[in-house]
Amino acid sequence: MSTDSPAPAQFWRRPIFRALALSAVICAVGFLLMGRGSLAPESLPLDAAGYAVGRDFVNVWNGARLALAGEAAILFDRDAYQASLAAAFGPSFPDHNWSYPPHALLLFAAFGALPYLAALALWLVLTGAAFLAAVAALAPSGRRRLCCLLAAISPASVVDVAFGQNGHLTGALTLGALAALERRPWLAGVLIGLLTIKPHLGLLLPFALVAIGAWRTILWAAGTTVALVGLSVAAFGLEPWRLYLGVTTGVQGEILTQGVGGFVTMMPTVYQAAKALVGPAAAWPLQAAATIVAAPLTVLAFRRTSDPVARALLLTSGTLLALPYAFNYDMTALAGAIVVWAATRAPASGWLLLAWIAPIVIMPLALAGAPLGPGALVAALVVAARGAVRDPAGRPAGEASFA
Repeated sequence: MSTDSPAPAQFWRRPIFRALALSAVICAVGFLLMGRGSLAPESLPLDAAGYAVGRDFVNVWNGARLALAGEAAILFDRDAYQASLAAAFGPSFPDHNWSYPPHALLLFAAFGALPYLAALALWLVLTGAAFLAAVAALAPSGRRRLCCLLAAISPASVVDVAFGQNGHLTGALTLGALAALERRPWLAGVLIGLLTIKPHLGLLLPFALVAIGAWRTILWAAGTTVALVGLSVAAFGLEPWRLYLGVTTGVQGEILTQGVGGFVTMMPTVYQAAKALVGPAAAWPLQAAATIVAAPLTVLAFRRTSDPVARALLLTSGTLLALPYAFNYDMTALAGAIVVWAATRAPASGWLLLAWIAPIVIMPLALAGAPLGPGALVAALVVAARGAVRDPAGRPAGEASFA
């Protein structure tokens, strides 16, 4: 097992680490320059474009605030929800929509008790720390600091922080579960249960867990999910669930199929790329083909390897390829997996740089008519699948723990 010295200095000399660090800095600077006219604070808590600083965190904060006030049903009424935002931030506040299942409110509730900017700061600190802890748990002991540093400055992390999104949280749950899977199946199950606050990101997890016979983890995940749903019903009643299943999921489908504007360029999915390049009629067939290939490939390769790092890279890239609905901030878990993969493979494939820089560069490239997302995800999945086949054991499983 590695030690903390002098391994980090040796690994910094690797071209792959230098490339990851350089591309992260270039992407971050470019993103900040592009967003300086809109993301910069102007009249706090609003930015120059009239959104709240931290953009999408407003949903977490406002949703928690409404839940604490006993008004959770408002979250699922688009007009009433927008009116609540206008009351908090001003009559011209841009449209937002709530997209989480009701049990997410159990995790978010505390943030609604704080002023907006204080809640945003706490959210960024807590979710960022959880994400880096999960990366450290997955990384070999002698390279944890290096992996955490690169994960913290990754393009996906920059996007997640800039938009106040949940990528660090879902990345922590995903990578943490995979790090704990062999040694602490109960903990892996609890983290997977918590991931159901964004259920589509766990699309392939049940199949992967069944494939390796991880029954204890499955039971803990199911129990955690049932407990969260039950607690949410006790706290908010059945009506929010009825509205979520009947209204919110329809809104998300509408955003997927009819959405236009800048946020669509943030989607790395096959569906959105196909929709932009060849039109809506071909988008669903092409997405279906991608899912039919990516899902079994991911699950079979997941079964083939016992290495948690390979499993992390497989699952994070394969899930995004199989999904029609995902955003660049959902690639934060993939960024963490790429960093640890590079730290445990010599040489590490340069093709992973595509997925590393994708969270930022897919936006301008999509506007230019050249969506990069699917190609980057394919490259990452192929690298992971080849690694799982060639080196099933990876490295000693004992190095991937929360110790």
